[in-house]
Amino acid sequence: MKDRHDVVVCGAGMAGLTAAVAAQDGGADVVVIEKGPSCGGSAVISNGFVWTHDSLDRVHELVPNGNPELQGIVVDNLDADMAWLATLGLRTGPKRQVLDYGSGWQVDPNEMIDTLRSTFERRGGDVLLDTPLRRFRSEGVDRIVDCGDGRTVRCGAVVVATGGFQGDGALVSAHCAPPGNLYHRSNPWSTGDGLAAATAIGGAVSRGMNHFYGHAMLAPPSRFGPRQFGEVTQYQGHFSVALDLDGVRFAVESRGTGEEVLNQSLAKRPGGTGVYIVDAAGAERFSLPPDLLKTSTVLERAHGYGAAATADDLDDLCDALSSWGVARERARRELARATEPEAGSAPALGAGPYSAVLVKAAITFTMGGLAVDETMRVLDRAASTSPLATLVDDFSQFRQRPIEWLFAAGCDVGDVSHDSYVGGLATALTTGRLAGAGAAASVAPSPIGANR
Repeated sequence: MKDRHDVVVCGAGMAGLTAAVAAQDGGADVVVIEKGPSCGGSAVISNGFVWTHDSLDRVHELVPNGNPELQGIVVDNLDADMAWLATLGLRTGPKRQVLDYGSGWQVDPNEMIDTLRSTFERRGGDVLLDTPLRRFRSEGVDRIVDCGDGRTVRCGAVVVATGGFQGDGALVSAHCAPPGNLYHRSNPWSTGDGLAAATAIGGAVSRGMNHFYGHAMLAPPSRFGPRQFGEVTQYQGHFSVALDLDGVRFAVESRGTGEEVLNQSLAKRPGGTGVYIVDAAGAERFSLPPDLLKTSTVLERAHGYGAAATADDLDDLCDALSSWGVARERARRELARATEPEAGSAPALGAGPYSAVLVKAAITFTMGGLAVDETMRVLDRAASTSPLATLVDDFSQFRQRPIEWLFAAGCDVGDVSHDSYVGGLATALTTGRLAGAGAAASVAPSPIGANR
């Protein structure tokens, strides 16, 4: 390995590899370090649908509390960035609609990662696997990345793309949910290393650290491994009636763009556990847009794990819920109310048969992370004012000063999504490409030509 590179990218998931190739597009000499033994991160266990909302107005309606500038970047840049991926040789399906608010492309996630990595390596880049990020230092004009295996890498700029902090139990318990209430529905390597290294040198943290993306999965005593994540995930919550173990209907299930908002509410209930109940019509709905998975299929799989029950009437269904530890009488009263819907958007129960699935909340990636500017530079906490505009009397007081050489991408960028969801793969692609281009531009013209 060379003594010095223009850019070091920390993380070889979708965001990191996108940033690495984008930095090469900008003429930079790039090396990627990856904590795990392989590339791909959480992207390779996703369904591979790269989508976001069709307009910023719909984002503001459905995800009103996120960072509007960053959300605009995802919405405005996705089409061009998908076209860029196609120039690298990635095959995509046709652009398809997601319900009434978004659209995107189906890709094979493994092929996408292979395309990015092979492009990067063909251009002379190196991916150093089993090489975790430890910390950042500066020596004169050099930035030094200390790795967990004892190696150091000198560079001019760094991109942090380590995938969020969902793999760190202490951080998740501090920010997202009580200990033990969440399954870890993600790769095992994203433990907040980028967040820790960046904040240790003064990087600012975003709002929304308590929010995360995920979907509920079958609750214990169901047993499964990572290869079964797809078949045990419950996407139908947003049109179900959801009860916790006390029999309480604890949320307006239809909030957000899908089941992810309900999943976060479930995470705060006792044990992070509850039941999702649908009527006969709900069982025939598609729970994973665009038209990828019918709820009846989800229910059939859940029955195979012993985590589903079906009954023709609500009394018999509540008997089954009671066997799972759900408070029967309270559940029966809640379900009776659900058959007489009030005004509003909460789902209602129509005709049976009724199906219930025992579920537990799960986390795929964190939504909070590093605060960045519109070029993905991490903001300097000490040199920036609060982002809460109501605290600023005169906007001439407002300051947003970045750490010039430090960029972030993907789940390490905070507050793109905020409780509800803007699109994980879309965010990885758009922020990754901007971060890589910005990092390359920050070191050009490079003074290190002799070391290449």
